[in-house]
Amino acid sequence: MTDTFGAGGTDVDIGAAPDTTETVNSDELSTELPPLHILVAEDYRLNQKVITAMLEDLGHRISIANNGMEAVSAVLRSRYDVILMDVHMPEMDGKAATRRIRALPRPEGDIPIIALTADASMDQQKDCLDAGMNFYLTKPIILPDLLQAMAKCVAPAKAPTQNSARRPDFINSETGFKVEPAAVPIVDMSVLVKFAEMVGWDTVATLFETLTKDFIEHRRIITRAADSGEFELLRRQTQALNGALGQFGATKAQEAAHVIETLCKAGYNENARDMIPKFLQLGHDSILELQKFLETMAPPQSQGISSPSLSM
Repeated sequence: MTDTFGAGGTDVDIGAAPDTTETVNSDELSTELPPLHILVAEDYRLNQKVITAMLEDLGHRISIANNGMEAVSAVLRSRYDVILMDVHMPEMDGKAATRRIRALPRPEGDIPIIALTADASMDQQKDCLDAGMNFYLTKPIILPDLLQAMAKCVAPAKAPTQNSARRPDFINSETGFKVEPAAVPIVDMSVLVKFAEMVGWDTVATLFETLTKDFIEHRRIITRAADSGEFELLRRQTQALNGALGQFGATKAQEAAHVIETLCKAGYNENARDMIPKFLQLGHDSILELQKFLETMAPPQSQGISSPSLSM
């Protein structure tokens, strides 16, 4: 079952969805974990569906908060075993929400919180950990990484010895930006196949249709933000799209998005704006490659998907 929390505090069913330091077998970890009640604080609906699809089949109950304020409110109303906290959200971001939760009395103030973000910078990691988060995961979400983090949260005795009980672990996705650009294909289909192994090809096809529609809307907002000089909006939208494209293996688009985010943070806004056409073209080309793969190579039940026109 998946719940979502609105500003008024009402639970609403949203309906059916979707460098690690050690190798983790997801089947082994899923059997070690008891059924958990997990709060997913994430404003991007596609990411909500992806996380839900990954975890509900393993027997976990998922509740959704659309921003940090809703997450704090949800913690005051219900008990959760783990919070998956997106860092960049409207109204109240993940770091501010974490600080609010950590200020609550026990047991609410001690709920394990795992940061989720497409920003893999060391500054971002430090800020999240300083805010009180226990773990740090980069998007796209890799299920074994996520299960490992949750297993350590609910079974801390199995985690490596820490200097401090509150000292967090670093768990980073193996699909970051450490590969030489020339060696990276526009889409790494092995990432897509692994994703399908986690959630099923039917779910991948459904999520891909959502990604395609979202890309059109993100492209419109990013183009407008670039034209009007709204660089913070440009950075946020690029980062959101970065995580979604990466979940499907769009490595080249991810790479360009990472450069844009870095330039924006460093204040090189005009350089970031100059990168936008390349990023959007790579996103466009990646979706076409993914659609072609799903239509020709995926199992029959996931073929025949329809997508909106992506005309640039």
